Amino acid sequence: MAAAWLWVIGILALALIGAACDDSTPTPSEPPSAPSPAPTIELAPTETPIPTATSTPLPPTATATAVLPVPTRVPGEPPCLDPPDLDHPTISANDEAWRFLFDLTQDFSPRESATDEEYAAGDELKCVLEHIGYETEFQEIEHLTGTISTVAVASDVPAGLEAIPSLPIQDSFVGEATGELVFVGLALPEDVGDQRLDGKVALIERGAITFQEKVERVEAAGAVGAVIFDSDGPLFQGTMVNDDVPDIPAVGISGNDGLALLDAIEEGQLQLTVAVRNIHQPSRNIIAELPGPSDARGVVIIGAHYDTVHLSEGANDNGSGLTALMAIANQIIDREFPFTVRFVLFGAEEVGLVGSTHYVGELTEQERAEIIAMINYDVPGSGATVLGWGHTELLHAAAAIAALSEIEYGVQEFDDYVSSDHIPFYNAQIPVLMLQADDISRINSPRDTLEFVDPQLVVWAVEIGLGMLDYLVLASQSTTVESEATPVP
Repeated sequence: MAAAWLWVIGILALALIGAACDDSTPTPSEPPSAPSPAPTIELAPTETPIPTATSTPLPPTATATAVLPVPTRVPGEPPCLDPPDLDHPTISANDEAWRFLFDLTQDFSPRESATDEEYAAGDELKCVLEHIGYETEFQEIEHLTGTISTVAVASDVPAGLEAIPSLPIQDSFVGEATGELVFVGLALPEDVGDQRLDGKVALIERGAITFQEKVERVEAAGAVGAVIFDSDGPLFQGTMVNDDVPDIPAVGISGNDGLALLDAIEEGQLQLTVAVRNIHQPSRNIIAELPGPSDARGVVIIGAHYDTVHLSEGANDNGSGLTALMAIANQIIDREFPFTVRFVLFGAEEVGLVGSTHYVGELTEQERAEIIAMINYDVPGSGATVLGWGHTELLHAAAAIAALSEIEYGVQEFDDYVSSDHIPFYNAQIPVLMLQADDISRINSPRDTLEFVDPQLVVWAVEIGLGMLDYLVLASQSTTVESEATPVP
């Protein structure tokens, strides 16, 4: 396969040297050049604003049951998940990669950031990489601060509300409050009006205005806590829009639980406790490396995070990305590249890109300069199309590879992207390519289950990744490849 790709990529490289031009796009400073004798492969980044979003809208909750064959373990097999095998472009529920994803999701979900469950999953994934043939190590991340929330009925518990899953609104005030629950609609000015909410917990419907404005308004009326629900959606996690946050805890709950609380309020008074608190636990990155020859120059990083949010199986986010990474690791173990290929499985992504931020922060200036490119896999398993986001030249190369393999591929809009572990690398002026799929409607929710993952999308993402490695082989053996920072149509 490598020889065929190199022949095709050789033609592509000539066309890519001056592929696009638009002088109107701001150009960040160039990525650092690798130290001599490493090649200089300058892939200019496109200027990409990092938006502050309230949250990603999610569809109504559905009961998801994956109807898949249950893998049977054979006595004597290594005590870890089977590595995936994606040697054929067609894949069904009976193939190795699907079994790997099935095992991971069934046996190691949820694997919430910086918890014992994340630790257990990390041990298992390290075992898989060692079984494939890699030497691996953990990179410890100490003193991680995460945030969790609880919502509990303090008075007589109505049926169905014995346990109310919640997620803290990001950057919420940390604290706990108990009070009578009162419904204030969308918390618009006309919803709250002149009423006083002293000592009460506000139940608020999602929509129309930012989470921060909702919470600020009910706090100004005297509320001691805020619980926000989406009447048409599942459990979600919103975000405050600036640092001047209200001094009351604020959380998100599912639409079903919100409507059940609303019904309970109509039946009589309801006392509710809402709390947001920090946790201090360590996490770990998993690093596996395929060294190049003695004269290897540069490093290509392939990454994916392995944690999930609370109460989510994470089949797409990011079981599908882990499957893609493992498939590439499995396929290239017997190959030799003119550079080192380093796989990094990031911990604690879901609580603020902690693993990748720590990894980049620990790199020396020389180590950063040696990184030729970083390819990140996150949520590539749901939808109809593989999407790319990142540096112009890498995007064009990925598009050409996808076209040759008849892969459904598109470019992600600059201001409509998934914030993931490529961002710390991008901010460090390291060339990045983020590969995801176009349906992210169920991520960070209990609906992120196996039945919504399309294995063909994972195969396509793997094929693009393998093609990118061959493209970078050619680039490392050629003269300097330069590309202006341009928006990609």
